[in-house]
Amino acid sequence: LTTIDKCTNVIEQGWSPSCDSDPAPINQWGILKTTAVSWNGFNEMENKQMPKNLTPKAQYEVKQGDVLITRAGPNSRVGVVAFVNETRQKLIFSDKIYRLSPKENIINRYLALALSSQFTQRHLSNFKTGMAESQTNISQKIVLALNILVPSPKEQKRIVQKIDKSEEFLKVLIVQLSKLQSLKTGLMQDLLSGKVRV
Repeated sequence: LTTIDKCTNVIEQGWSPSCDSDPAPINQWGILKTTAVSWNGFNEMENKQMPKNLTPKAQYEVKQGDVLITRAGPNSRVGVVAFVNETRQKLIFSDKIYRLSPKENIINRYLALALSSQFTQRHLSNFKTGMAESQTNISQKIVLALNILVPSPKEQKRIVQKIDKSEEFLKVLIVQLSKLQSLKTGLMQDLLSGKVRV
């Protein structure tokens, strides 16, 4: 058992200039909304187009392998973690999001999983107690003080592989379920319209 402070080299928050509400085209700079970081994963489509007259702060560009955590917003949306499996270029994370860079003995993906764990999230909820429900804000100090379980790099790798394999299997099951639901809807319509006799 250790703390995030001992597992990371850097924690930084991004940049939030005034932006248009529309998402940025592929070849233009955009600022990520906090909704880009969700329990379902990283969603690059959740961004706002940056005005062309502004100079982008490229040091905050999101990269593959980044570990992101929301720091401000409604209570239920604060402390949400996402791992950036892949991303397009020219996306900057906002100042309502932290990016954590782990030390050499910590695998990026493992850090994201550990931050998402019930163990660490329960610890975070203790810090959030008493904060305004509508506008919670967690400081870097709070994030760095979070408890985290860190096994050996070899064990981290095994955990990541097992969870990734389970998630891939879950995705396959979700696709199959969607197909079955569509089939059921089609059959119900045929029965109710009389196309198929009962």
